[in-house]
Amino acid sequence: MRTILFTSAPLNNFTKNEIMGDALPLEINGDRKIFSELGNRKRMEILKYLHQNGWSSSVKIAKAVKLHTAIVSNFLALCADYGIVEKRFVRGKRRSFYEYKLKTPEFYIQVKVFEDTDEQKIKKMREVLAYCERIFGKARAEAMRSLLDERVRQWIEEDRDGNVPSSKIKAAEKQIYEALVNLAGIQNAKKILEKIEEEMKNEEDKIRNRGL
Repeated sequence: MRTILFTSAPLNNFTKNEIMGDALPLEINGDRKIFSELGNRKRMEILKYLHQNGWSSSVKIAKAVKLHTAIVSNFLALCADYGIVEKRFVRGKRRSFYEYKLKTPEFYIQVKVFEDTDEQKIKKMREVLAYCERIFGKARAEAMRSLLDERVRQWIEEDRDGNVPSSKIKAAEKQIYEALVNLAGIQNAKKILEKIEEEMKNEEDKIRNRGL
């Protein structure tokens, strides 16, 4: 993992533990667009505005930072998906809209430098489906399985490589993640994935150590 910290505060005279102590951990899964967006100076001005002003609409923010409203709305929707900002529905006199608030002025993002192999992705999806069946029930897990390409589903269920294209596996991984977010919420979904990845890593370490 490579860790990137985003903050409006100076980092001088802080240790890594002090910096990360109260920061919000966010792991990028699948679409990494958020990472490039946060590297844009104008996008960071949007977050700084929210930090200084609290709940605000995209129209109000767009005027303040001199960006098109659609750009601000799309960026904030992406940030909301990753748990960087909160959003609430506001029913106005003429029209309804969303307002946004920054959860914390400091957060860090962990980015996987090396992508999982197809076999690792299949194993992770298998573990996620098993977890969902235990926690949310068999019907919910079956509904998630039904979203997947037939060959991917067969590989997951029978643990047999069906010569499935990597693009199909990647699409299935995204479908599983989105379904998990719908079931558990984005923050809980991330915690579940972190737990599964840790268990898989521990299992791989045990196998590796037995082979030494």
